[in-house]
Amino acid sequence: MRKFNLLVSAALLGASVALPVLAEDKAPTGPFGGNIAASVGFVTDYKFRGISQTGNNPAAQGSLEYSIPVVEDAASLYVSAWGSNVNFFGAQSLEIDWTGGVRGTIKGVGYDLNVIYYTYPGGEDEVNYVEPGIKLSYDLGFATPYVGFRYSPDFQGAAAIANNLNSFSRTGDSQFYTAGVTVPLPFLADYNVALMAEYNRQNIDNNTLWGTPDYSTWTAGVSATVFTLNLGLQYIGTSLSKAECFAGTNVCDDRVVFSAGKTF
Repeated sequence: MRKFNLLVSAALLGASVALPVLAEDKAPTGPFGGNIAASVGFVTDYKFRGISQTGNNPAAQGSLEYSIPVVEDAASLYVSAWGSNVNFFGAQSLEIDWTGGVRGTIKGVGYDLNVIYYTYPGGEDEVNYVEPGIKLSYDLGFATPYVGFRYSPDFQGAAAIANNLNSFSRTGDSQFYTAGVTVPLPFLADYNVALMAEYNRQNIDNNTLWGTPDYSTWTAGVSATVFTLNLGLQYIGTSLSKAECFAGTNVCDDRVVFSAGKTF
């Protein structure tokens, strides 16, 4: 389930892509000519694809990444680890995601091709799953539209967690489609302010075991950098009714989520 809130980080990433930066030569911060980056953050609710991973409660999150350029601007290899507290029906309390991939920009098209391994230490191993994916973007100057696709051949099953089942693979495969845009506000460039909007579709093979029908999720928000802190405010919603959300839970409810983080 993912990233310093997947939707939050999309806004922050979009802002960093869309806004101009001063060109400068930086010495590598890691071995073999690579770079090391880390982040720590806080969100009022860890929403993953519109569904709360923390029972509508806050989360503390952090990441560590190593990247190394292969072809200047066109390709960099990277590996990262990202973690957050979670609460899946009292069955899981920690998530650590491991990512490896390649990203860059070719003829103005930004790309990020990677594989994420989602793990939940201390819980059932069957909950862990792998998900390759790709994201493409294009900086138009006044806006950066992007699309993405992720696929899992063996998606985890929340209904299986709730019922303490051991065959999570019965949820089958899943497909997640993303389309969004970030829009920088030039008159607030000193604070890297950007607006963002995103629409997604989640399809799952075995909906009964997963716990919801196929559904759509969306977000709209704003991100900014203030006193070196990355701040975000997003409205996140889904097409799921309460009755369709894991047998009547409220983790699919529309919510406003605030985030604050710092990158090192």
